[in-house]
Amino acid sequence: MTETLAPVECASCGWTGKRKTGKIVECPKCGAIATFQIKD
Repeated sequence: MTETLAPVECASCGWTGKRKTGKIVECPKCGAIATFQIKD
């Protein structure tokens, strides 16, 4: 599986960015878990 950048969004503070898929993403602003916004 190749790593690609996917949009992520933090549900706690609304931060958005792009991170590599396949890893847990921590929001750089508040430290909460950010979720991938993957649309098929």
